[in-house]
This record gives sequence, structure tokens and C-alpha cells, in this order.
Amino acid sequence: MAVDDPKTVDVVSVDRATSEVILDVTDHLDWSDQAVHHLVVYKTKAAKTALPLPAPDTRRKR
Repeated sequence: MAVDDPKTVDVVSVDRATSEVILDVTDHLDWSDQAVHHLVVYKTKAAKTALPLPAPDTRRKR
């Protein structure tokens, strides 16, 4: 699972203090010669792994 596998999320973690979900992308590709291609790979990964997020709950908690 890496940046060049657009169908998977590499690492999912949760910040226990804030309950935020963090999605990480691992990257093993060489940036030295094909930076533009590398950015296309990142864009593809981001588009394929984006998760639909529900609207935040704005109701006041009592």
C-alpha cells in the first residue's frame, strides 16, 4: 500500500484527544526526475481515497 496504489488508504489513525481521523499516504517514489508525474500520482490517490464525510453535528450538546 503506497502512493501508487490509489484504491487503498495507507494508514488510518485517530487522535484520541480531538477524535480527528488522520489519513496518511506513504511515499516511496523518487522525486528527482519526474516531479510532475509524482504530483499526478498524488492527485489520483487523493481523488480515489477521498471519503464522503457527514456534515458536522451543530446541535448543542446538553
